[in-house]
Amino acid sequence: MRKIILFRVLVISSEGDNFAPPGQEKSDMQRLYDGLTAGGVPARLVVVKGANHCMAILIGFLLAHLLAACAAPSAPTMAAVTPAATSTPPPAATATTAPTSTLAVEPTSELASSPVEFVLQITGNPNPLSSPHDVALDPQGNLYVVDGLNHRIQKFDSNGRFLTTWGGFGIGEGQFNFQHGAPSAALGTVAVDEQGHVYVADSSNTRIQKFDSTGQFLTKWGSRGLGDGQFSYPVGVAVDSQGNVYVTDDNRDDIQKFDSDGHFLAKWGGHGTGDGQLNETSQIAVDGQGNVYIADTFNYRIQKFDSNGKFLGKWGSQGTDDGQLVTPWDVEVDGQGNVYVADLGNNRIQKFDRNGQFLAKWGTFGTGDLQFNEPTAVVVDREGNVYVADYNNNRIQKFRQK
Repeated sequence: MRKIILFRVLVISSEGDNFAPPGQEKSDMQRLYDGLTAGGVPARLVVVKGANHCMAILIGFLLAHLLAACAAPSAPTMAAVTPAATSTPPPAATATTAPTSTLAVEPTSELASSPVEFVLQITGNPNPLSSPHDVALDPQGNLYVVDGLNHRIQKFDSNGRFLTTWGGFGIGEGQFNFQHGAPSAALGTVAVDEQGHVYVADSSNTRIQKFDSTGQFLTKWGSRGLGDGQFSYPVGVAVDSQGNVYVTDDNRDDIQKFDSDGHFLAKWGGHGTGDGQLNETSQIAVDGQGNVYIADTFNYRIQKFDSNGKFLGKWGSQGTDDGQLVTPWDVEVDGQGNVYVADLGNNRIQKFDRNGQFLAKWGTFGTGDLQFNEPTAVVVDREGNVYVADYNNNRIQKFRQK
């Protein structure tokens, strides 16, 4: 079998800033290059002195095609829901789905050593996903997806069958604005409580919206500002077993805690690198004991607090080794207290125990099974199955832990 060699080419002109991947700062060349080389994918960095952006783009185009001559063709486009050969999802009366196809995956040492096995992928049918940014599960195991650039929520069953959708771009009740900066970037997050209520961080509308399990609007709270109960850019939402809602704010670098109706209860955080401080925090999770875990994105670490904001611990540093992180984007806790991190810049998922001890990892850059192009979210069901939002591949992947 011919080895597939993937290349990424970055051509830097001498004038102006360069585009950075979603979630990374512009004009930070080292961080961008670290992200490009993450996951073992070789990159070629070319600095063109005196060249403008147009010349840089032309040179990049030519170099990319020259390097691609040594590479195998890219993976084929997958069907809307692609189960593994051993999984045959039952038909669902609530959805119309396209025919599925079975993937013939040639065993490799990487797949054999993986702590998970691929089950299926969801690309959205009849409504294709576009930049899916977050995922959440309800008590029945149904999956909710923030369909970012479509500004809507999609709901699927555990076999990837479409159930319902709601939303659309706008500022009205039940509408969303998930766009973040460039037209091709979208954020927005979702959480579900034990009663099945759905909470959405409507990021660019600076508010939280609450729905029932069918998408019926219930209430909302938040406005733009720096006061208690206000937001600058809410990017993460989580709910504890008591129904309290926790919201992270990217621009404010803090966590706010509310009751289930949006009444402000507490806040903590602040910009910095010290214990309890944050640097462009992303998403958030709460375990069964009420402990709160934060993806402290540009401090390259996970921080752990109690439900009142008392600092309990931290782990992680910038890098590609086991336990190190490059742009950690989401954090999730399973029923046993294990912690999963969407390590976006390394295109992988890492698993830790509740104290931050490394346990396992999987994922590399690419479009195939067990590969990712910027994983932005991870969630685990009661059976231990793991769902990952594969942002730039416009799909959700589901894995079974071995």
